[in-house]
Amino acid sequence: MESFSYNGEWFKPFRKFTKSEREQPLSAVEGKLTRYSDEEFENQWNMADFYRKSHSDADLFWWHGRLILPSWDTFFFVNQWL
Repeated sequence: MESFSYNGEWFKPFRKFTKSEREQPLSAVEGKLTRYSDEEFENQWNMADFYRKSHSDADLFWWHGRLILPSWDTFFFVNQWL
């Protein structure tokens, strides 16, 4: 999958969640994620626009060598496999 630019940053689609990852309860997933926090970046963030620019249906993306999970108002770093 090809890298794409969004708000001046480069991202690369990685993959979709597996069935078992999608079925995990939220309580099991929360401890494996860290919210990215940058007020200026978050003010420009739009998840629908992000996915349009990605030309991908991936759930996970690479950004600066870290795996991320996009959400509605920001994204989360994946600290360990879900």
